[in-house]
Amino acid sequence: MDNAYATNIYGMKPVANVCDQILREIGSVLPVVSMAHVIMEHENVSLMHKHTHMTEIYYILDGKGILYNGDMALEVEKNACVVIDPGKNHKLKNIGEGRLEHLVFACPPFDPNDIVLYEGEDNENGENSGNSENGKDDDSKYKVEKFVFDKKAIEAQDGAIVYELLDEAAQYILGIQIARGVLPARRTATKHYHKMSHEVYYVISGKGRVHLDNKSSAKIGKGSYVNVPVGREHALQNTSDEELEVLCLSTPPFKAEDFLKK
Repeated sequence: MDNAYATNIYGMKPVANVCDQILREIGSVLPVVSMAHVIMEHENVSLMHKHTHMTEIYYILDGKGILYNGDMALEVEKNACVVIDPGKNHKLKNIGEGRLEHLVFACPPFDPNDIVLYEGEDNENGENSGNSENGKDDDSKYKVEKFVFDKKAIEAQDGAIVYELLDEAAQYILGIQIARGVLPARRTATKHYHKMSHEVYYVISGKGRVHLDNKSSAKIGKGSYVNVPVGREHALQNTSDEELEVLCLSTPPFKAEDFLKK
């Protein structure tokens, strides 16, 4: 398969960054959203900052951390998904014994000029008030709550089990949907296409293949991401005895009537 359609992030070269993280920038995976893959070493913490225009979505792939978002602090683990609105100061701290691995989605696509380091000022809501130096904030004032995953399982039309991660309001504002899909062992999803939605798959765990049209097929595994343009017939196949777990991004947000078979 052409690498324009299937790529693995672990083969990409990390880029330098002020937070001393292993950062791989995938870029604009869809017209309205970009994606970055981040690995944080033990006890690493990002700088407190905010964005004026961008909404960010953090999705935890592995490890344990505390995500500070405005006046909230959430303990997050695998499959936690948190939306960070423009104007909200935020940072992520690795509190686990090993690495903390996560994806960061930005809507609109990431703009390096839209980063404002926190310097201790109060905002209109009184959030993040306190002492700060070089983007480092006093964490003692936060009450840490555990992130609760409360999304209901849905049986998708292609045979996978799906959990929609964004509510309807966020879908409308951002113009995307993000869902986590689970394909059981040795199962092949129903091949289909869309007339409206452009999709991207990211493999969280498991092994399999992705089939595009009647000609293209490629192996996929942890860290693979697949671009599925509008009109391309596609299906995922789980070739292992374990679940194949993926994230699916779509723009415009997927609608049931846009599931079509030839």
